[in-house]
Amino acid sequence: MQKVNQNSQEKQLKEQLDDDSQLLQSIIQAHDLVYSLDTVPLIAENLGSNQLSLDFNERFPSIIRSIVEFGKRIPGFAMFCQVCQLFL
Repeated sequence: MQKVNQNSQEKQLKEQLDDDSQLLQSIIQAHDLVYSLDTVPLIAENLGSNQLSLDFNERFPSIIRSIVEFGKRIPGFAMFCQVCQLFL
């Protein structure tokens, strides 16, 4: 049963990847769902280095979560092993 499910997923993924416009639309949609102007970190030029470090440390976890969520929404991404997902 698991093999049939995997074959079905692979077939569906192949169809998505063969259609360039559908693939591009899926990536754009994933980006739009995860990122917004509220989640994009702003660089403040007038902050001192200590304040920039604190600002970065506060934003870093949410930035990583956003990157992970974006990757999960890309067709076929979940089929890669965890190590490959981290590299990508």
